[in-house]
Amino acid sequence: MTSLMLSSFILLTLPTGIPNEDQADQVTLARLSSEIDSFFRKITGTAVEYLHLEKGGGYSRIHRTDLGTEEVLETGTWKQGDNEEAVLISKTRYRDIVVEPLKLFVGREDRLGVLSTVRERLLRVLDESQEHRLARKRLEGIKAPSDQFSAVVVSGTCGQVARTTVEALIREIDAFLASDEKNHFHFTPMKYRDVNFLVWMDSETSLNRSPREIKERIDESYPQRPLSIWIQIDEATFDRNTSRISQLISSFFDFLSGQR
Repeated sequence: MTSLMLSSFILLTLPTGIPNEDQADQVTLARLSSEIDSFFRKITGTAVEYLHLEKGGGYSRIHRTDLGTEEVLETGTWKQGDNEEAVLISKTRYRDIVVEPLKLFVGREDRLGVLSTVRERLLRVLDESQEHRLARKRLEGIKAPSDQFSAVVVSGTCGQVARTTVEALIREIDAFLASDEKNHFHFTPMKYRDVNFLVWMDSETSLNRSPREIKERIDESYPQRPLSIWIQIDEATFDRNTSRISQLISSFFDFLSGQR
């Protein structure tokens, strides 16, 4: 195995028997450097999200619209294990529950009480019908009394969902409620061509959970960076597109004022 330092990534090229000159066409695992900060960006429509992984182990996730409105969505800590998989441990957010094509949004701690209600209503749907496939609109009608919109989302265009998938979602709800890692978000840094990106295990779109689909998106848009994927950017780009540079300047002048 050979390694190459690139920006805040240490790239790990797995042995494949393919000559080195062809390795640019492989998706490779990567390891984030613990000595410098790392920055990632995901552009979706008119909004942009930024992820700042600090060398000291902290992180922040920032949401910014094309009108310049900016919000720090969450903060917490992060770490990367020996197998290259990394994890965000959020102070304020819980991961969603996903069994494709079903998704149950959780988000904040105050949503935990909703899960038991949704679980009961899913069981009621199964009791009321012995069909092997359930209508999409029946599942999307499930919500807690406090909810304005459906708690369960069916992704894609499928009109029906397999009964076994609904049963799997119920099991995932049970596992989630019993877990001490509700606020853990797992991801793996990877590289393809000269693009460094993140692949997520949970609480992201199906695209961002599939290295193969990300590879295809990179090929389609290259050399431009694809949309809707967490792509690494440099620190200057992060500073230029967020309020961090203004905060640094303000802190600098506050420091000078204190020296007078």
